[in-house]
Amino acid sequence: MIWMKADARRHEATIWARWLGKVPQMRRAFAQAIDDDPLLYNETASVGVLASAAARAGMLALAEYSATKRGDGRGRPHRHGRCDLWLCDPAAEISWAFEFKQLFCAPSPRRGTIAAALDRACADARKVHPLEADRCFGALLISAREGQALAPGAIERIEAVASGASFACKLGGGKLPVYLIMRETGC
Repeated sequence: MIWMKADARRHEATIWARWLGKVPQMRRAFAQAIDDDPLLYNETASVGVLASAAARAGMLALAEYSATKRGDGRGRPHRHGRCDLWLCDPAAEISWAFEFKQLFCAPSPRRGTIAAALDRACADARKVHPLEADRCFGALLISAREGQALAPGAIERIEAVASGASFACKLGGGKLPVYLIMRETGC
């Protein structure tokens, strides 16, 4: 795991480095066990890998859980929904709720395509009820389609979107690099 953007003054930088540092190890273990990379399947599988990595890092993790969310309408009534991932670091006594999107892009995606996917994740994260977690994040996983590679210009566009996020990293250990961009939205 390589940070592309992280604020070392925040708790997340240290805690999440421990968490996300487990992901490349898990990707390699999956490659040995089943000769495949679950971060290249779909959003649900990817969130499962991230939850497992968090547990290996000593955190509490709950994927695809039932949660209270704000509705879309006037007055934004609360409704039952699902949240992609909840994490808690018992030592730091802090929790996070994440809403994810996953983008498997052509070798040269447009910056607007990347930014729009992150915006959708953030919009979903803003609907999470404030009592669900201490902090909420919209998150985007980005990789090329299997069997393809991202063009150098694509990586520059990913980095440009990441520069406006709270945290961003490059996850190795698999068939293709996967970029993770996270933006705090407030719950």
